[in-house]
Amino acid sequence: MPLAAANTTPTDTLRTMTTELTAVAPFRLDLTAMALQRRRHNHIDVWDGTTLRRVMPASASGGALAEPFLLEVTAGADPATVQLTITGNANEHDLQGGGERAARELLGLDLDLTPFYAMAKGDEHLAPLADRLRGLKPPRYPGLFEGLVNAVPCQQVTLTFGLQLLERLARAYGPVLAGRPELADSGPLGLPSPAALAQADPDEIGAMGFSRAKARTLIELAKEVSSGNLDLAALGRLPSSEVLERLRGLYGVGRWTSEYVLLRALGRLDVYPDGDSGARNGLARFLGEPGKPSYEWVAERVAPWTPYAGFVYLHLLVDGLTKADETFELHAPLPT
Repeated sequence: MPLAAANTTPTDTLRTMTTELTAVAPFRLDLTAMALQRRRHNHIDVWDGTTLRRVMPASASGGALAEPFLLEVTAGADPATVQLTITGNANEHDLQGGGERAARELLGLDLDLTPFYAMAKGDEHLAPLADRLRGLKPPRYPGLFEGLVNAVPCQQVTLTFGLQLLERLARAYGPVLAGRPELADSGPLGLPSPAALAQADPDEIGAMGFSRAKARTLIELAKEVSSGNLDLAALGRLPSSEVLERLRGLYGVGRWTSEYVLLRALGRLDVYPDGDSGARNGLARFLGEPGKPSYEWVAERVAPWTPYAGFVYLHLLVDGLTKADETFELHAPLPT
């Protein structure tokens, strides 16, 4: 297994700064963080009920930073503001600019969801759900590669086990901020870069609990990206249908993975990931319809929610998380 020190950031210029951002209202950090974390034991997207902490890839800074950096987000005094603490290997100007850009995209702070609320208001099923979770924004993984690395370990296994696999991958091949050694134990852990994962040994990844097919998928994806054969930035600018076709042409990337990445990495809110049987069954329960739903049934039922079917999926996810968490207190809905 490779040494973490190989991906360690230098400490001579490691600095921390704070700043504040304002979101397009309504906004709830707690609900949005839950949509990103999904499970309490997630050591990549760490949310403790107060602070969201994540190691971001350099690419999330829009070119301002050359190394991964730590983003810590807490709610501000105003419901629509957040306080950022950014730690990284850069000067203050670049650190602030890169950190703010990353946070805005990660948390969907600039999205105006007024049309969604107007649509939901006229839907008997959706109206109470949207009202209960008012302020939820659709978070996004920082880029297509991180979206794929999040998705592949979770293919055809429980989310709990998939996140365990992801944690093992991050501990073995992810970056380490040398000035924050405590992160190696408590998290957040950074996901591996394409260059780091391209050099991985498939047998070592297999020893972590990955299937041979998943190990091959991760390494081949990393090699395609790091070599330049797969330009993910250009791919992300294409229409959804073309992105789906290109992704599904890659080894180990099927219907669910490609749909999931469209929604959760590219922010295509019209995409309901029906390749997930849990998502199909959850939709049927939500609508009070028995039986095992087909792809065609899902397409028909989510059509009235265009272009927000994927955002409804995130609402159903967070609704389940809040109901399963006995410690969670859902405060009064934010004003319209």
